[in-house]
Amino acid sequence: MAVVRHIPSFNWLDYISGTKSIRQSFIKGVGDALRDLGFFSLSNVNLEQKFLSDYYQEVSRFFAEPTELKKKY
Repeated sequence: MAVVRHIPSFNWLDYISGTKSIRQSFIKGVGDALRDLGFFSLSNVNLEQKFLSDYYQEVSRFFAEPTELKKKY
């Protein structure tokens, strides 16, 4: 039977506007997600469209690279 895992999701406003305990919870959650799964989802981040377009283009380039190169990262 396959294990179903969910992508952890965090709200950036919890970090920038939350109380000290909310910020600490945010930091711990992000750290746990990176350690356990390697990535997470982040909501309420105000990014410019050009930045996102450039980012997705670079990610696409990275994943098009040979597996051996990607393993180095």
